[in-house]
Formats: sequence, C-alpha cells, structure tokens
Amino acid sequence: MSLLWKNNKQKGKSLERFFHNNKSIFIVVLLIIVAASISFILLYQYSNSISGEIVNLAIDDIRSNAKIQSHVISHSLANSVSAVISNLQVLANAPSIQNGSLSSQMLLDAAQRSTKGLTEGYYLLDKDGKVTTYSQVQQFPDYRGVDLNSRDYL
Repeated sequence: MSLLWKNNKQKGKSLERFFHNNKSIFIVVLLIIVAASISFILLYQYSNSISGEIVNLAIDDIRSNAKIQSHVISHSLANSVSAVISNLQVLANAPSIQNGSLSSQMLLDAAQRSTKGLTEGYYLLDKDGKVTTYSQVQQFPDYRGVDLNSRDYL
C-alpha cells in the first residue's frame, strides 16, 4: 500500500506541477494579450492624431493655394480691366469719334480686337442714347438706332 500511496502522491505532485505550470503560462499569455491590447490602443490613437494633423496641413495648404490663386486672378482681371479703361479713354478723346467720321469705325474695331476676350463690343451712342455705330458692325446684326437710354450703365 505504501507503493500505491507513493504513486498517488507522485501523481498529485505532477498534477499540481501541471496546474502550476499552466497557471504561469496562463498569466504570461494574459500579460501578452493585455500588453498587445494597450499597444494597439496607443497605436490607434497615435495614427488618429497624425491623420488629424495631416488633414489640417492639407486644409491649410488648400487655403494658401486658394489665396494665391485669387490674388493672381484679381491682378489679371485688374490688368484686363485697365486695358478696357485705356481703350475707352483713347476712344473718348479721339477726334474721329468726336466728329463721327468713318475712321471711328476702325478705332472701335481695333479696340474690340485688343480686348475681345473681355468685351462683347464697343458701342458709340448719340446724345439721346441711340446706337450710332459699334465695333465689328459687319459681323453682327444692325443695331444702329437701337435706344439704350434706359440702361443702367449710361
């Protein structure tokens, strides 16, 4: 019986060792899982903060580019408008326009060619607001005599 008792006692120790070893393994595995979970959470938060910074940088870059483009466009438009203003000043002071001579048609056509991307045409009106002539008169329907007196731009 002492042999049987000894065998049972050894079995108990091996079972005890087995559970003790498994308990240690379980604790190690649990620690690894907890450490991995914490690492993933920290990595997720870090990637979110970095992506937020990237989005903010992209938005700032877009705003900066929009400001630069609007500045360039405004200067381009100002230069274009100044060309129209210059044409109008030349036309207003031209003796042929003031006298109503035939060479005024050539001046109107030249003014239109120089600003064709911006202007539909240049119109010469009499004192009553009626069209006497206009640029490129040969290419468009006859607007001579049309009353523009009620327009806001007169």
